[in-house]
Amino acid sequence: EAALYPDGYEHGLFLFENVVRVPALFVGQGVPAGRCISGQVESVDLLPTVYELLGFSGEADPGFLTMDGHSLIPRWQETMPHKPFTYSETRHRGVNLVMGRSQQHKLIQDRVNDRAWLFDLQQDPGEHTNILKQQPEIGQQLTDALMQFEATHSQSAPPTVPASAAETAAVRQRLQQLGYVEE
Repeated sequence: EAALYPDGYEHGLFLFENVVRVPALFVGQGVPAGRCISGQVESVDLLPTVYELLGFSGEADPGFLTMDGHSLIPRWQETMPHKPFTYSETRHRGVNLVMGRSQQHKLIQDRVNDRAWLFDLQQDPGEHTNILKQQPEIGQQLTDALMQFEATHSQSAPPTVPASAAETAAVRQRLQQLGYVEE
C-alpha cells in the first residue's frame, strides 16, 4: 500500500483492495448458512441489513432511519443484482482520496496531489499496474460516476427523525432476544 506513497503513511489511509475489501459475517436467525455474496457491497449496507434482520422495515417506518445503504438480504436470496458501482473515500492527515469501483475496474483519485490510478482488478488483483494512460476511457467513465455520486450524496446528511421510546424499546428487546444486549 505504501509503495505509491514512499513517505510512509500508515496502513488504512489508502483505498487499495487490501484495505477496503473486508469480510463481513452474519450469523443468526434468518441468515442462510454458508451463503457468500461475491459481488461488491458497501459498509453502508450493513445497518439496513441488521435493521431488516431485526424485523423492522423501512417502508413500515418512514423517516425512522434515513440510510444510504440497502439491505443485503435480497442479495443472499439472489433477488437483487450486484451493485455496478461503489464509492469510498478517506480524508486524514492531509490525504484526500476517493475511489470509484466497478466489478472489474477501480479508479483512485488523490485530490490533494492531483494524481489518479486505474486498476483492472481481474487482470491485476494486487493493484500493481496503473493502466490509466492505456485506458483513459475507462478512467473517464469512473470519474463521471464519481462526480455523479458526489453530486447526489452531498456532505450534509439528511435530517433524521429520532426514534420514539416504543421504537427504541422494540429494537432493544429484539437485540436482547438475539443475544446482542444483556437484560
